[in-house]
Amino acid sequence: MSDAEIEAQMKARFQQSRKILDTREKYYDKFRKILNPRQVKKVYDMEHKQGAKIKGKFNQRAGKKFNFKGKDKKGLKQEKND
Repeated sequence: MSDAEIEAQMKARFQQSRKILDTREKYYDKFRKILNPRQVKKVYDMEHKQGAKIKGKFNQRAGKKFNFKGKDKKGLKQEKND
């Protein structure tokens, strides 16, 4: 991959992030009209949790499964299975 292609990908990624942020801010203002800040936070926390869940399922289907070594998952490194 050339430097120009990498740069184009990075700029596209930034643009996508801006769109997501703009949408979040737009809906924050709308939610704030009917919800208190704690309720709005719950909405965004649920969005984040759901996004992580979807990403995890996508990665599993793409063959990017991870194993955790040790008694619990906290603080342990992930090892990629190939």
